Amino acid sequence: MVNFFYLDRDPKICAQYYCNKHILKIPIEIGQILSKIHHELKSGVDFSKLYKDSIVVKNTIGPYVWALESLDNYIWTVKLGMALIDEFKFRYNKNEHKTEAIIKYLFNNPPNLPKIGITKFKMTNKYDMFQYISSDPIICARYNYSEMKCANDKWTKREKPEWFDNIRNEILKKKKILIDKIDKQVRNKLPSLVQKGDRVYRFHSFLRVSYDHLFQGKWDVKAKAMNKYDDSKPLLYQLTYPQLYYIYEITKSIENKKILSLLNTRSLRYRKKLKFPNNKINYKDYPECYLYTPTQSGVLVVEPYKSNISTHLKFKTTQEAKKSSTKIYKLFLEYIKEDDMIGADMARKNLQLGLSNSINTESEKLFFNKLELIKNNNKYNLWIQHFDWKKADPYKPKFYVLDI
Repeated sequence: MVNFFYLDRDPKICAQYYCNKHILKIPIEIGQILSKIHHELKSGVDFSKLYKDSIVVKNTIGPYVWALESLDNYIWTVKLGMALIDEFKFRYNKNEHKTEAIIKYLFNNPPNLPKIGITKFKMTNKYDMFQYISSDPIICARYNYSEMKCANDKWTKREKPEWFDNIRNEILKKKKILIDKIDKQVRNKLPSLVQKGDRVYRFHSFLRVSYDHLFQGKWDVKAKAMNKYDDSKPLLYQLTYPQLYYIYEITKSIENKKILSLLNTRSLRYRKKLKFPNNKINYKDYPECYLYTPTQSGVLVVEPYKSNISTHLKFKTTQEAKKSSTKIYKLFLEYIKEDDMIGADMARKNLQLGLSNSINTESEKLFFNKLELIKNNNKYNLWIQHFDWKKADPYKPKFYVLDI
């Protein structure tokens, strides 16, 4: 993944803070990021003087999105690239860098971007949550750099940044404290609150619920995306400082049994262990218990939607199919308008049931056409994506660690 780090507002000072391994490779990645901007905008430059439009540079990564956001961001990024090349020459006694010509061309041929000043920097590493350290992106980047990026590298001909060891030592000390707090919470505090019949009562189950909520998916699947994840070691000792902080906050929140029940239900859904459909549950009142499936599963069970929708489902004649498909699609749109996405999904399931049971071609076409309209509904499609935990973003805290 291509990247660069916003370690200081002055790109020259920022470059001096970079460790050796980043001095070598980040200028190339900056060249790739900025070249992609020109390719995306079809800016009319001489593309033979830039990097090719590489698939390595995803148009969703934070630094790319940030550089594309304003002309000032673009110029700052290209100045960082130039400063890093100067730093490379200084540290390694070199006269040139293979990316230098590209960086200079990028500087002299800026794209047509809005002139709105330098905006707040966007980080790449969403999985280790360092963007939630502080509202100041420089502090976030320095914490990320100190814990994850350059722990064992060097700064040839430069002193290590004055903030690096201070932050690193602070992180190590706070991580130990947090691990102890989390351990006491899940082994002592939370088990002491459970009663006979509670669904979650073992310490590792409290951890599992907390981990799954942090990653917004089955933790031992999502955690593999972490930097240097080792499945032979306990996850607790591999989490970053901000991850540990928010795990502790989650373990405190699930002292409330209602919150624990909600998060445990989501965890079971991530792990495909949620019983569905269940005729004892009112899914309008407990939407967290609903399980999206592309099939017709639950169409004659899930309440109150079975009673509200299935009574309209008729398909034996063309006239019945026409009236039925129109009514159920109308209900779909009403549910969408009300933000009742489970109702909308149940309408879709009923239309599928009508399609599969129709006894003539005309009836099939009527149900099929309505299902095609549903497939093109953006709001409904976004809701479906919410159920794909493998693609979901991790937990997003509502506050910054250092601002509390």
